[in-house]
Amino acid sequence: MVFTGLYAAEKEFIGYLCDVSSGATWQKKEVLMSYSEEKDPAVIPEKRTSIRKKIFLPVRYRSGNKINHQGYLYDISNGGMFLESNVKHEVGEYVQADIDVEMYSKIVWAHGKVVHASEKGIGVNFTFFDRLGIERIIDMAKV
Repeated sequence: MVFTGLYAAEKEFIGYLCDVSSGATWQKKEVLMSYSEEKDPAVIPEKRTSIRKKIFLPVRYRSGNKINHQGYLYDISNGGMFLESNVKHEVGEYVQADIDVEMYSKIVWAHGKVVHASEKGIGVNFTFFDRLGIERIIDMAKV
């Protein structure tokens, strides 16, 4: 198990606890290290199952309030996308996006659920989408 992102003082303290504990096993050490990882906001487990690819395309999308918003597709995978937008959204909202792909003279559509919301934009898991269109976008994107 690789431990990254831990605070230096916590690493030192955990190392000390592991050394002075009589009969310290790897299981005990892992429990101590996992406790420290939970406290560190820099350590976030990866939940994605698909590789994300970077791309920059204009997007028009609608959320639950049915108001049209504009943003940019920042990255995409078979499972979802990240839209850069200055509009605030809530996790759990559903969005309908139209991605403008000039290269193909086509609008690619995707519906999904917001699973991440920040000041930079929203992470969306696809629920229903133009599979061929999304695959074309992924093919033209960079890893």
